[in-house]
Amino acid sequence: MLRRQCTREFKVEPITRKLRELVGLKPRQRAPHYHLVTQFIGLSADEVMRMKPSREHWISHHWPLIDRGMTRGPLP
Repeated sequence: MLRRQCTREFKVEPITRKLRELVGLKPRQRAPHYHLVTQFIGLSADEVMRMKPSREHWISHHWPLIDRGMTRGPLP
């Protein structure tokens, strides 16, 4: 099995770079040890197993669709 790097290279790293730029962190500047950014992630309740904490201490993740119990299934 080959390394799975596409998600990190083409999704996670570019988003993190842009977030650093938006909050005013310069390249190689250390981020503070408190949450600067809340990142809303659109996972449905069918995908609870994909919830992961942020790898960066200054980014907190929030899953609004899971909080509301929304699934990909049809409405009742």
